[in-house]
Amino acid sequence: NGQTISIPRENYAQIQRELVKAYRSTRSGGTQIIINRIMELLNSEEIRPQVFRDRSPVDGTGKLEACPEKWGESKSDEDHFGDAYEIIPCDHIPREELVEVLIYSDTYEQGKDLVRQIRSVYPSIGISLALRESHGTGTKTDLELSNTKLHWGEQDVASTWLALSKKGSTKYILVGRNMVNFTYHADIDRMLRVINSLAVDAVGGAVRLEPEGRWFAGCY
Repeated sequence: NGQTISIPRENYAQIQRELVKAYRSTRSGGTQIIINRIMELLNSEEIRPQVFRDRSPVDGTGKLEACPEKWGESKSDEDHFGDAYEIIPCDHIPREELVEVLIYSDTYEQGKDLVRQIRSVYPSIGISLALRESHGTGTKTDLELSNTKLHWGEQDVASTWLALSKKGSTKYILVGRNMVNFTYHADIDRMLRVINSLAVDAVGGAVRLEPEGRWFAGCY
């Protein structure tokens, strides 16, 4: 009849979480298909909550921290669904003003290679790099690290991460623990979107440990 169903934001988030749990726990392919259809319906324009469009812009900017997304089309033979989400254009704050990436490498060369990978995806994002080994000569003159904050000299790993986090100048930080490679799959924009849509303080991902090949959650 053309009416719109209104779902409270907190209820919608809980529904999503429960559906994801059900999808992961079921062994039936048919049940997974049904749950996936329900999730697609929840993301449809007819009943999706106005989490982003009704959300107030950041004070003094008139802009959102992240644009909303909608579920698009995904091929059945794809091994991931990251490309199935479509961004709905909006006026938003540049990610470089919101997020800084923190990374920790054993050597200067490893750190430089990881910075290079991050820059290939996010050329302008802020990066703070901590080094396990002390590196003095050449640190300030290396062009590849000219826009990267360098840190070393702490006694242990925990102290290093605490020192890195305190130096952050943005609202959010991406803590790249055990990170040795970086690709576009580390979707910072989607992390911002999840933080905003679910009103949480942190979101977590996972890294694949080498050479074991096991997934490591990386958040506590």
